[in-house]
Amino acid sequence: MAELDLQRATQPPPTSAQPRSWPRWANRRTAELAVLVLVVGAAFLVRLWPIWKVHFWDETVYLQNAEVICCGKTNYSELDSRPPLLSLLFAGAFLLWHSPYAASVVTAALNALGPLFLYLGGRRVVGKSGAALAALLLAFSPFFVNTGNSILTDSPAVTLIIVAFWALMKVADDERPYLYLAAGLVSALAILMRFASLPTVALMALLLFRAVRPLRAIAQYAIGVTIGFGPYLLWSRVQHGGFLATLHYGWRNATQVAVGTPQPAYYYLRNFGRMFPWMAALGLGLWLVNYIRIKRTQSNNAESAECPAYAVIPERSNAGVVWFLWLWVLGELAYFSVIKYKEFRYIMPLAAPLFLLAGSGLATLLGGRTRRSRIVGGVALAAILVYSFSPVLKRFQSPFVAPYVSEEKQVSDFLNANSRSGGVLYANFNYPVFGYYTRLPVRVLLQTDDGFYGSFPENMPDDGYLILYKELDWNPRLEWADANQHFRRLREYPSLVVYEYRAC
Repeated sequence: MAELDLQRATQPPPTSAQPRSWPRWANRRTAELAVLVLVVGAAFLVRLWPIWKVHFWDETVYLQNAEVICCGKTNYSELDSRPPLLSLLFAGAFLLWHSPYAASVVTAALNALGPLFLYLGGRRVVGKSGAALAALLLAFSPFFVNTGNSILTDSPAVTLIIVAFWALMKVADDERPYLYLAAGLVSALAILMRFASLPTVALMALLLFRAVRPLRAIAQYAIGVTIGFGPYLLWSRVQHGGFLATLHYGWRNATQVAVGTPQPAYYYLRNFGRMFPWMAALGLGLWLVNYIRIKRTQSNNAESAECPAYAVIPERSNAGVVWFLWLWVLGELAYFSVIKYKEFRYIMPLAAPLFLLAGSGLATLLGGRTRRSRIVGGVALAAILVYSFSPVLKRFQSPFVAPYVSEEKQVSDFLNANSRSGGVLYANFNYPVFGYYTRLPVRVLLQTDDGFYGSFPENMPDDGYLILYKELDWNPRLEWADANQHFRRLREYPSLVVYEYRAC
């Protein structure tokens, strides 16, 4: 013992230059962080590629509103009926780089953060494996990648909804008030990003009842919502005469613009495979099979507290959240199914709970009873992921900057170069595009039935230009304009005609 003490006494103390072994938890944390950074970076790249020179209808609305905010452009605006947040972000980006490419970078970055917060918010509910698979589904499912490539509000709103969900799940760890405030603030931002996020936000607010003191949590959450949404309501009151005026105008315009035959209530169920990868349906099926196995095992062996090795069970404190995820899926699906006008992108908020449940089911492939079964399950799962996500790689076959230039952009360039000062641009279709790409004041011809002719020329009081589409079954029609002395064909394109218009 004395010799051992002598050796310890004579041994030089460790210095900072000597290598240290990191604890296992630190190595795991570093690996987890590295994987998350890789996934977010890859999700950003596939949403940015290709970057577009030109944009269409709703995209140009938010670009134009950003020009109104930051640059004082006044020829056209929909700030009175569109959610403002995306345009505010674009306006801030334009101060650094005045280009539509900046808007593409901003939206791609926002959309790429969704998988990160889906993992952070879901890992305590469905486990790390289930949450990781859910994040991968959101990051690389073809429909969500394609939609995330646009500069619309749908994908950024989903990201903000997921961030709010993460804050509401994080607050379960401790009752820190600022997390309730943060959840309320982000929820308000989700609505300001897309007005249709309101039902989803209201549904998610049910998670506040998980708090130890629900009334206090609700009050703090409400304060956060007020901080985020209050200034916009005041602006709406000052600018448009009512606190809810812009929301009312937005709903009215949405119902007026929606054309075509209303889709049936089962529209989203019928097109499930076009929005969500088939492996999501597989994951939901595996979740149900796993749940039935667990219940059967528990009923057969009530005295044993152990679950089978293949079971993927959330923490007891979050077990109720799993059923909330099912409520979220069904409630979201029911709400958007009853709306007459439907588009695939409208149902995107369904992705957050659906992918968490599907990821939980797919994770059962990694939890077999034996090592061999776990290896086989892991290989099968990897093959499924590669097969499902492989279509995304086709994006990289095209140039990074898409060379396509639309006819609307060509028309706008022509009018910018040849229009006379003081002219007005009349249009009954694609008018936001012409508003963004030209400097001409845009007048929208909303009356497209036969009543248009009875109101003419009072509905077109100023000289300028008229754009009519050849295949559009709306008034005014090309044959009428060709026979009217007030109009002269200025230039013809494959799908439209530009007329010069004289009111007198």
